[in-house]
Amino acid sequence: MSKLELTAEQQLAVERREGALLLAAGAGSGKTGVLVERFVRDVTGRDSQPIAVDEILAITFTRAAAAEMRGRIRERLTDRGHPELAAQVESAWLLTIDAFCARILRNDAVLAGVDPSFEVLEDEVAGLALRHQAWDLTVAELFADPERRDRLIGLLAATDEDGLRESVLSI
Repeated sequence: MSKLELTAEQQLAVERREGALLLAAGAGSGKTGVLVERFVRDVTGRDSQPIAVDEILAITFTRAAAAEMRGRIRERLTDRGHPELAAQVESAWLLTIDAFCARILRNDAVLAGVDPSFEVLEDEVAGLALRHQAWDLTVAELFADPERRDRLIGLLAATDEDGLRESVLSI
């Protein structure tokens, strides 16, 4: 693998160690390369005391970007003679925002009151089907409760059921 050539600005982003760092730049500007270099330097202790692989959080917007970052970090660590660190990268906190949230929820599923085997919906069609299912279950539950049934019947009589359903589902 060829040596990464960094601009002065990128070098500054790689070397800066005070406070939090937000790296924002346009496509193709070298953000991933900077993050890879920071990660590798941090876990190998090149610039300071090594940081454990699982103590670094890097969030990207797409799964493809997260996968690319993982692959480049593994490759760089292997090239630099750290195969044991490269092996740890798969479980590192290099995630998309939704994957980060899902991982946190799964780690504390009971405390969060969610099923740890939940799935993140990948598309709008599945989300719409789930919202319709939730509507149907809720209406059936309300209808089964004698105290709520009369209020539900009154609400449905005063409105168009399909319009009410769409209004609630759009929220």
